[in-house]
Amino acid sequence: MKIFVSHDIAEREVAITTIFALRDRGYDVVDPVDTQAGDEPLSTQMLVSDLVLVILGPAPGNARFDVGFATGIRKNILVASQSSDLVDPRLKAFPWVQLSPDALTASERIVHAVERYRIRKPDAVAAEQGDTAAVPEQYLLDVIKKWFESRGSNNVRSAVDSGPDIVANLPDGRLIAITVKQTRDRTPIDAVRSAAASGASVGAKETLLLTTAGLTRAAAEYASKERVLVRNVNRLLSAHSLAEVLSESAGPEPVEISSSPEVENARNVVLYEIEMLKYASSQIDGASSPQARNMALEVFLLHFRNLLEFFTDRFPPSLSIRRPAAWIERQPEESELKRIQEMAQPLYVRWWRDISHHLHHMSAARLSTKPNWPYREMRAELEPVISAFVDLLRHQQPTPASPS
Repeated sequence: MKIFVSHDIAEREVAITTIFALRDRGYDVVDPVDTQAGDEPLSTQMLVSDLVLVILGPAPGNARFDVGFATGIRKNILVASQSSDLVDPRLKAFPWVQLSPDALTASERIVHAVERYRIRKPDAVAAEQGDTAAVPEQYLLDVIKKWFESRGSNNVRSAVDSGPDIVANLPDGRLIAITVKQTRDRTPIDAVRSAAASGASVGAKETLLLTTAGLTRAAAEYASKERVLVRNVNRLLSAHSLAEVLSESAGPEPVEISSSPEVENARNVVLYEIEMLKYASSQIDGASSPQARNMALEVFLLHFRNLLEFFTDRFPPSLSIRRPAAWIERQPEESELKRIQEMAQPLYVRWWRDISHHLHHMSAARLSTKPNWPYREMRAELEPVISAFVDLLRHQQPTPASPS
């Protein structure tokens, strides 16, 4: 069982004691404060966790944001705090543990609560919580509103009647209508139609549908036709700017694939690499300082190299284009996989060694040369490989059931 531990800084001692206690009992625990270079992104680690443990302190901190992110991707959540007064009323639908002033005793209480969660069936946990669908949804809407406000949008507000969930004025003055659809199933065409109608009802220039699942084929086609932007909630909350969400190059849209959680998580890791590659390359030229430019360039090179390794099958048993069972439910044609690998191979030969020498290792090569990385050319050359991969995902639809 994998547990993601988020905590406010005032409860760091409790968090550390709890993390050690959980690891002693064999749990796989993620501590965001103790991440290392080369670790998976925190958003990905939360995505693949079975439980998100949130330890709240007396003052608002990062843990509140993590709760919103976890709610958006529909994770199981356990909340701990010194007093129930510290817990937002909208979070009280989740299981809660009252901490004691002593860190050791507090950690024992948390571990006991985790053990109780582990041995019970998820249905029993849900039944104990009652009908909580409306509560987490409202909390998520508040987090989304704060996200838009923090990125320069004005007059961000809840809509009324049967309109969109949120309306806001973007920094350039355009009105955006935002509809949020929380579901574990694929988002149907009716949800896209409703979002489009809601946007039209308030005269919005942009219509955004945020989902927690992929689209059906009909829904995707309708969204494209009606110019409804569709984005995953977790990708919005992890984005740094409006441009990442609203631009046409913001990344692959949700695709219609019926997947197990393990397959979907693996696929999201690859899509995250693609998303970060595009974002990093967009930040290089406009960087505010030489240090910021170097940082954006190094992030670009890191994700460029990771994608080369995936597309060329260089490091088994890592995720690889040639082992599709890990990231897609249906086996693609061998010729399709081979074509993508062959497209990426020349880029691997040209760039992988240099990136490794100058970025990943403190090698002697860094003393004698300083490459002038042509990142625009590099991204342009990798783009056909990425497009072929995304097209492969889009066309691997589930086989329709035979009529009975």
